[in-house]
Amino acid sequence: MFDLPPHLDFALDLAQTAEAEIMPRFRSAAVTRKPDGSEVTEADREAERHMRARIRAHYPDHAILGEEFGATGADDARFRWILDPLDGTAGFTLGVPLFGTLVGLLDAGEPVVGVIHFPALGETVYAGHDTGCWFSAGGSAPERVQVDPVDTLAAATASTTGLHSSDVMAPDGQTPYRLTELVRRAGKFRFVTDCLQHALVARGRMHAAVDTSSAAPASFAS
Repeated sequence: MFDLPPHLDFALDLAQTAEAEIMPRFRSAAVTRKPDGSEVTEADREAERHMRARIRAHYPDHAILGEEFGATGADDARFRWILDPLDGTAGFTLGVPLFGTLVGLLDAGEPVVGVIHFPALGETVYAGHDTGCWFSAGGSAPERVQVDPVDTLAAATASTTGLHSSDVMAPDGQTPYRLTELVRRAGKFRFVTDCLQHALVARGRMHAAVDTSSAAPASFAS
């Protein structure tokens, strides 16, 4: 295994920093609501606080954009860390162990590092510019992974996180995702929670993952 580039190695350490704050609160965290109605816990906030503190200590000139505390640092900073300390808070509060910690790094607006870490599963998918994508589980040696492209949707395994913002259930005035058409046309369709579905695409286990919320991303094997 090659030596990881410093920023990628640091991103993996940030994920472990988040895990140290999240796991002691798993299955016991009290839930509150953000102004937008989404759920948040002390685990979300404390994990991001500690991640931010480590970034400030190691890279004081880097900017940060986090799920819980927004944007800090210079607008024109070359490097910007993107943090979601606990993706899948709704499942986390129910005791579902499929939540993840997301860490990204932008260099002049271009993504150069990405980490999806699953604290309760002991699994991590990570990639860096010119290093490829890697998967590790349970302390085992990392293995290189890649997407599994398919030619047609009929040959693909597709997923989404839920029915919200779809043609099954969308608020008035919103242009819904055509989820029912995706279900009919895909070779296989599954509901897969939050960032786990994107990690599965990166590993070549699925072919398309859609977040059914307005302006949310999708990932596809290509």
